[in-house]
Amino acid sequence: EVWEKALEYLVKAGQKAEQAYANSAALDHYSRALDICERLGEAVEPTTRMTIYAGKGAVHFLLSEFRASVEAQQRLLEVSLQLGDRHKEAEALYQIGFGFCYAHEFEKALEFSPRRRRSPRRLVIRTSWRRASLLSPKSTP
Repeated sequence: EVWEKALEYLVKAGQKAEQAYANSAALDHYSRALDICERLGEAVEPTTRMTIYAGKGAVHFLLSEFRASVEAQQRLLEVSLQLGDRHKEAEALYQIGFGFCYAHEFEKALEFSPRRRRSPRRLVIRTSWRRASLLSPKSTP
């Protein structure tokens, strides 16, 4: 039970550090959380692993560590496929393609395109448009 509590606190600490742009601390917390996941094995909820991989991928991306970001997102994709979580699958595919694009590995980025993969295309497009709308400047009336 001590390890489960430690895992819970490390995930929360990673999320808080990520939100505060304390990227090194966030990566440290997420890495330690993954170490505990290895120790606990199947006792860890897959959703916890997904949270860790998504957070780790996002932080690596912010640090311009695109290949490390892609690796974390690929682990997220594996878990989401095992669970049948189509929303997380779409998010992981989007992030993997985006990471490869920023790493200037355009052929690999295309491999994760919704047109090339049998993926939840509508979710990817909806997610992409939502992200694009968040990044674009708001017009005022």
